[in-house]
Amino acid sequence: MAKAAEIQEMDWAVTEALSGDWTKTYKIDQNAPLEFKLIDNKVIMNHLQKSFRNDSEILGLHKKNLDFLDTLHDIKIWLKLEECVLPMSLYDVYTTFTKNLKDDSFDDQLFNSNEVSFIGPLGPFKNISLVECLNDRMVGKFLFDSSLKSKIPSRNLRVRTNEDILVTHGANEELQNRVRIKQITNNGILFSSFDGDVIDQFSKTEDLKFHLNTKSILQFTKNNFRMPLQVEKNFFYCEDGIHYFKVQESKIKRSLSYRSNDTNEFFMFVRYCDMKESDTPEVFGEFTKGLEQYFQYFLRSA
Repeated sequence: MAKAAEIQEMDWAVTEALSGDWTKTYKIDQNAPLEFKLIDNKVIMNHLQKSFRNDSEILGLHKKNLDFLDTLHDIKIWLKLEECVLPMSLYDVYTTFTKNLKDDSFDDQLFNSNEVSFIGPLGPFKNISLVECLNDRMVGKFLFDSSLKSKIPSRNLRVRTNEDILVTHGANEELQNRVRIKQITNNGILFSSFDGDVIDQFSKTEDLKFHLNTKSILQFTKNNFRMPLQVEKNFFYCEDGIHYFKVQESKIKRSLSYRSNDTNEFFMFVRYCDMKESDTPEVFGEFTKGLEQYFQYFLRSA
């Protein structure tokens, strides 16, 4: 890790990147439940790539944070197949996981149960999936490094939150479930639930109504991403019949957390273009576009 004395003269984004804590989250404002990581912001990642490319001293300091890659190469595992035992390193597993994020092309290899040994080619072996070999913090570091090296596409903008909203469904909207907003992007919103029954219940309804109050985020955007008062308890939650969007169940893109075997968490992504009868696409579009411009100004001023 780079020493504080070596990086104190550098701008905020470079200083934070050189700290080596690439899984750290930052609040956009202390009074708003909206956070981001460095990797979530293409403006920031482009700035870091340019800084590392144009300054050999900064690049040298950054390389001090890459020892974890050697560690992953050094940790060996053995995968028993039908006709042979395949030697691998943890680096191979993380690389495969990263490639799978692009197109799900390695789902079977990563998520199916395998006979794996951490001792040697003769075992002992135990039945686990390869994703169980992954560590959350190490995944964050590996993805950050891969993004910085352009091995994976940069995320244009992603804002993290963890706020409840209500979803009504059924023939007469008589059924109710709560889900959580996990991420806001420039293309849509990612929702999450740990209740396995929710996805089954949603699948039986043609249209779903997501009750989402846009008042707070609209105020936040218009106030230059500052929330002057203490955040309301329910930033997005509402139960009225005014603030909502409708979406066809078939338009929702579903996916599992790679930790779903342990947590039962699954995700639902709804694109803004599929949200009907609502100002949500316009309000969130204004939020993400304005936030991108905000960060461009912030980095120029740093």
